[in-house]
Amino acid sequence: MKSNEQYISYLISYSSTVLHSAVKRKFAPFNLAPEQSLILGVLSKENGLTQQEIGDKLKKDKANIARMADNLEKKGFIERNRDPNNRRALKLYLTAQGETVYDEALAIYKEFDEEVSSRVTVEELREFKRILNKLTSRK
Repeated sequence: MKSNEQYISYLISYSSTVLHSAVKRKFAPFNLAPEQSLILGVLSKENGLTQQEIGDKLKKDKANIARMADNLEKKGFIERNRDPNNRRALKLYLTAQGETVYDEALAIYKEFDEEVSSRVTVEELREFKRILNKLTSRK
């Protein structure tokens, strides 16, 4: 029987947990969770999306996005406004405070990415990304 460390899914999951925990600690002073920063990132590129559109872009379910949006709104990072073309739909907008926090989060991501990437060679990193893309693509 194989040990957990021999399963690729275990190694990916474990690696994700370790890296996510490290980023989470770095984001704590900003009262922001790494997953919440993804919503801010989407809105920084395309403000005024619905929760469904954000969920589609992030491959997250509607309930997960709604919960994170509630938290981000309470923190003052986003605001929700009714869509004038569809009264049932809410559009999410990044606030000035949300922009500032996202800029800080992006700087943390970049710094952390450089720190982690420095542990391998440029060629190893290129190959690792290629393999991850291959593992996650659907044929």
